Amino acid sequence: MSPKQIPKNCKQLITLAEKAGFVFSRQKGSHMIFYHERGLRLTIPNHGTKALHPKIVKSVLRDIENASLFTHDEV
Repeated sequence: MSPKQIPKNCKQLITLAEKAGFVFSRQKGSHMIFYHERGLRLTIPNHGTKALHPKIVKSVLRDIENASLFTHDEV
């Protein structure tokens, strides 16, 4: 995925979340819950290869970015 390409399905978002340090914890229905070592929780709807709504993608990307902004001293 190129830097300007926006992820459109859950598999692409999961890959980004795992690279940012999130670890899969559990799943309830179609929602996958990931936790970060700093105590942050991320929920990604799992609808296979179907395109996710842009607002959901934006929200998940914002949460991934916020996780990378924290340092151990701030938590």
